[in-house]
Amino acid sequence: MILLDLFISFFKTGLLSFGGGYAMITMLCNEAVSHNWMSTKEFFDIVAISQITPGPIAVNMSTFVGFKKFGILGAISATLGVTLPSFILVLVLLHFINKFSDSSFVKNLFYGLKPAVAALIVTAIIQIGWAVYLPNTNFFDFSQITKIRIMPIVISIISFIALYKFKLDTIAAILIFALIGIIIM
Repeated sequence: MILLDLFISFFKTGLLSFGGGYAMITMLCNEAVSHNWMSTKEFFDIVAISQITPGPIAVNMSTFVGFKKFGILGAISATLGVTLPSFILVLVLLHFINKFSDSSFVKNLFYGLKPAVAALIVTAIIQIGWAVYLPNTNFFDFSQITKIRIMPIVISIISFIALYKFKLDTIAAILIFALIGIIIM
């Protein structure tokens, strides 16, 4: 029954999320934490691991969450749950896309989805930032602002400069700053 709950939770996330894996982070986190499968900190550790492993981030996150809590069967259940809706929707949309591609309704629908996807991505960025810079504090609890961690902010600024000013290769940046994080923290 637990595997079915896992499948349904990730199926719902896969079905209701638009915009790719980063837009799914908030929903996946809410599912994992609300079902007590893991803490927010554990989930964001999985987000970090999912970003450096090959493959789509949403699939990686789902697989890791399922595996961490329920082993191989959990990994399979969560992965199928998050990917099956996209597979089904693509099959259905392929059938109708040619008929309605010039429809103003369809164009307006996608126009309206863009800001919603952007909001989901910004929400994920804020949640990840909060978990990194203010760990073990409640989300948007500004009374604990004195617990802010300075080293992650410094590493973030230096990595941003290295990536955008000096055009450091992304993979090199991940490896270098992961190593720095291991040494410093």
